[in-house]
Amino acid sequence: MRRVSCGLLVLCGFAALAARALAATDAAAERKEALDKALAEMRKELGPSFRYQAVRCFAAASDGHPLRFARVCQHTLGSCYDAYQKQFFRKEPKHVYRVYLFKNDASFRSHAKKLFGRVPDTPFGYYLHKHRALVMNIATGGGTLVHEMFHALVDEDFPDIPLWANEGIASLFEQCQVTESGLVGLVNWRLPIVQRAIRENKLPPLRKMMTMKDLEFYRSGGGNYAAARYFMLYLQKEGVLVTFYKTFRDNFKRDGTGVEFVEKVLGRKLEEVEPEWRKWVMSLKR
Repeated sequence: MRRVSCGLLVLCGFAALAARALAATDAAAERKEALDKALAEMRKELGPSFRYQAVRCFAAASDGHPLRFARVCQHTLGSCYDAYQKQFFRKEPKHVYRVYLFKNDASFRSHAKKLFGRVPDTPFGYYLHKHRALVMNIATGGGTLVHEMFHALVDEDFPDIPLWANEGIASLFEQCQVTESGLVGLVNWRLPIVQRAIRENKLPPLRKMMTMKDLEFYRSGGGNYAAARYFMLYLQKEGVLVTFYKTFRDNFKRDGTGVEFVEKVLGRKLEEVEPEWRKWVMSLKR
């Protein structure tokens, strides 16, 4: 009986492995079909002057230089995506995302108006949740694309993430390096904004920033974005950024602001952390 039982266990194990392999094959086939469909629709929208490529879960198109398009596809849509998945997210996204990489400001604005009905209010780029589209002026660099990629991918992994955390992490990786462990955020152009706000005593306390309504967060003129980014950089420095994100995501119903989980990973109240964080921010150099 024992031999028969062991044999059944082995057979069940093989069956489970075969089922998982079949499911993975089916998912890959569905992904390819969805990517092919998206690229075909983009060709109809944009025409033969654009180049097209499927990368991971992205259907990408560009009217820019072919070498630049190839680099963006390989590094940003490839390597940065892999790093995001390795660090933060539980599984591959279900959806396909369209990525429009326009060669300059004129192309960006005219095509955005044609495709989505409005002229952009930013010179860089943005993510449209409704269309699952990342719309970029790639002449401004790839940082905005890495930023907007986080917004797209977090939609599936942590759809309830509050604005301060969503923008904080997305902004952190506007300037980053790809390492074996994932993305590492670096000091960037937002540093003078947060330093000036600290010097002029115009920066709200961390607890206030984490609990404010979305409209109030947006009205800061970039100050809250910069503060959220450099607080995420601080969490990265302390080695708790990814732990914070996953703890927050998995326990969101207990505290939708994230304050509890920041205090948990740092082992201190925000009011104790804040003076140290502000002093550290003021010591940074661009």
